[in-house]
Amino acid sequence: MDLGVGVNVKEFILAKKVVLKKYAIGYCNARSLLCRPKNNSYAVMFQKGSLQFWTHLMPEEFKQIFEV
Repeated sequence: MDLGVGVNVKEFILAKKVVLKKYAIGYCNARSLLCRPKNNSYAVMFQKGSLQFWTHLMPEEFKQIFEV
């Protein structure tokens, strides 16, 4: 919500990819997380002003946003 992505649906995520790239500060394979690990996804950390937050992205979404 802080970046204007109101729904965790691929079409909404990809429509905001410029904003997501702008505020992303790091990522990792989500299965290596201590908190809420998930298989087959990436955890992406964002910072907007003094607010830091993260979410999970599916590999296809991650590749289309960050072109890895």
